[in-house]
Amino acid sequence: MQNVLLRWPWLALALAVPFLAWWCARPRPPASFRARFTDPTWLLWLPLPVYMLHQFEEHGVDLFGRYYHFQADLCLTLGYADTASCPATELFIFAVNVGTVWIAGMVAGLVGTRRPLAGAGMLGLLAVNALAHFGLSVRDGGVYNSGLLSAAVLFVPLVGLSFRVLLKRGLFRPRDVVMGVAIGVAMHAVLLGSIIAAGKGLFSQPVLASIQIVNGFVPLGVSVLVRRPAK
Repeated sequence: MQNVLLRWPWLALALAVPFLAWWCARPRPPASFRARFTDPTWLLWLPLPVYMLHQFEEHGVDLFGRYYHFQADLCLTLGYADTASCPATELFIFAVNVGTVWIAGMVAGLVGTRRPLAGAGMLGLLAVNALAHFGLSVRDGGVYNSGLLSAAVLFVPLVGLSFRVLLKRGLFRPRDVVMGVAIGVAMHAVLLGSIIAAGKGLFSQPVLASIQIVNGFVPLGVSVLVRRPAK
């Protein structure tokens, strides 16, 4: 089990690379590669494999060759000098990334064109994650943190392009963009709030991990509960 908790970033990389290659080369319409960047279905499936690439830099091997280094940075941010006493365990990190992120990404790809807030929520998750990496870097005087490069190079252009195209195509409305970012903020709040509560002994690691799995369905839940006004 420990090998799974520590080696899952390699699985993320192994899934992301062939999926992206197939998704870009598939013969189905739109046949033009350039035209695919205006196709809502094509765009709404991209956040998941792109996030998987980010996960490899963040929790796998970062630019300095450090493996699984983000855990130490997160624990320091939470006020823990070492990972041994930190509630951000390997199980928690696994549940967040393979639970929250992969679930939200699958939901965005599967139902995002029918329930736009589910797709907007996943894009919002990417946007807020990128802002978190930038904020940590600014706080530390411009120092690199694990995942910063992919957040800047992959997340920022993908989120900007997707929101712009999906607004232009009429799938998203301006309110959906705001709601998407709000969903991303809410999901990060659940993540941080639950780990702080676990650090105070309010619930166990299995419960903490379960919360992260449920958190992955937040975009879908919001898309069901929030009624979009008619055009």
